[in-house]
Amino acid sequence: RRIVPWQIPTGFIGGLLLFGLIFWLTDEAGETYANPVHHLLFGYALIGAFFLAPDPATSPYTGFGMILFGLGAGILSMIIRYWGAYQEGIVFAILFMNALTPVLDRLHFRSYGRFKAA
Repeated sequence: RRIVPWQIPTGFIGGLLLFGLIFWLTDEAGETYANPVHHLLFGYALIGAFFLAPDPATSPYTGFGMILFGLGAGILSMIIRYWGAYQEGIVFAILFMNALTPVLDRLHFRSYGRFKAA
C-alpha cells in the first residue's frame, strides 16, 4: 500500500548497522561491543524502524530529510545503547529526532540554473 516510505527504515537500519560495525571492528578483545546483527535482531530495532520512526504525523516529508531522520535515529539509538543508562534507546532516539523534524524538512538541495516551463 506504500504507507511506509522506504527512506526512513533504510536510513535507520543503515545507521544502526554502520555505527555498530565501526565499534565492533575496533574492539580488539571482542568483549566490549556486540555484533551489529545482534543489535538489529534483538530489542526494538526492527519495530522502531518499521513502525515507530515512519509515523506520518512526526516524520519529515522530504526524501533527504527522511534519510537524515533515519540515520540520526539509528546512530542515536546506538549511542544510547553503548553509553546511556538504557539498553533500549530506540524510543528516545526517535523522540529526539522527531523534535528535529522541522529542521530536517528545511534541508534540501537547491536547483541552480534556468528551467523551461513546459
